[in-house]
Amino acid sequence: MGRIEDLREEIWKIALVLCEGMGIELVELTVRDFNETLRIELLADLPGGAISFEECSRLNRSLDNQLYEVLKLGDNYTLEVSSPGLDRPLTIVPDFRRAVGRRVRLFLKERIHGKIEMDAVIKGLQGSEIVFETKFGELLIGIEKIERARQIIS
Repeated sequence: MGRIEDLREEIWKIALVLCEGMGIELVELTVRDFNETLRIELLADLPGGAISFEECSRLNRSLDNQLYEVLKLGDNYTLEVSSPGLDRPLTIVPDFRRAVGRRVRLFLKERIHGKIEMDAVIKGLQGSEIVFETKFGELLIGIEKIERARQIIS
């Protein structure tokens, strides 16, 4: 792994512990090198959604302290903690459970009916498989076969 990937993994571990302690879900973490400054972007939410600005601020301060003290990043980074908003990525089974009944755009790891990308409505879950209603009818797709998914906001 490269330096950025290793650093992302370390930051993920620290952020996950902080989030779990605050009852917050860690949704996504991006770490990029931008003009010799690390740009760290973290998306977090409450299990039921609707994380507040105050909760994001509290997580930001806690993570900032840990990055400075534990990883010794110094001043060469920016940190942004925010809510994923309505178009939050669906990456784990609980994300799909929260979105039952909603339309999503799926990006698949392998083709189904010749498609790598498709729109569907989440009908329910069966273990780690998600039931989708598509133009091809009802499909049962394992979470491991989904590259990413996002709700379609209209």
